[in-house]
Amino acid sequence: MLDKDPRQIRRMFASVSHRYDIANRVLSMRFDVAWRKRVASQLLPAAGGLVLDLAAGTGDLTVDLERFGRHRVVSADFTFEMLAHGREKLRNRAPGSIQVTADALALPFRSAAFDGVSVAFGVRNFQDPGHGLREIRRVLRSGGRLGVLEFSKPRQPLRFFYGLYSRHILPAVGGLITGTRSPYEYLPASVQAFPEGAAFLDLMRDAGFKNSTAARLSGGIVTFYRGEA
Repeated sequence: MLDKDPRQIRRMFASVSHRYDIANRVLSMRFDVAWRKRVASQLLPAAGGLVLDLAAGTGDLTVDLERFGRHRVVSADFTFEMLAHGREKLRNRAPGSIQVTADALALPFRSAAFDGVSVAFGVRNFQDPGHGLREIRRVLRSGGRLGVLEFSKPRQPLRFFYGLYSRHILPAVGGLITGTRSPYEYLPASVQAFPEGAAFLDLMRDAGFKNSTAARLSGGIVTFYRGEA
């Protein structure tokens, strides 16, 4: 069983925070830019909402939410080092946002505080995804929207080549860029363990979300989930 002890996850992300952005661009071949733009532009039906960008890391999606969605954004992550390395980026490119150190399983916000919540590549790291989704539902107002980007397993024949890439190339290149290989060995293992597709939609429903959908992107490498509180 995959170990998702929060202390270990926090240390892992802290260890790569200094090179996290460039590793993402290289390892995704910049597809991550288009994926985040889609979430930012489609999260809410109208612009100008108050959005929680959860598991925000260095704030790339936060920037897009302010730029493309024209939202006010709270950029939250439970790894302080990730937020620290994104501080200058947000100051320059998302000046209306604020950063908060927060645990997704115990959010420090009042109930019904947000119009939208986004999570990009963070839910699979939650120790208890169901509990995290219930916390997200709690802080969303009635009718508020959740948007989740998460890795998924593509269909054949792409799955075969993606498996080779994720097991061998990704850890080697990620380790070369950041100086530590283990987070990029954890990543494909966490993707394999994640309850994707219909199973994740069931988790969303159980947490109180309705009208939930899943759209597979880039051949199924990533899935964009949406739901309404």
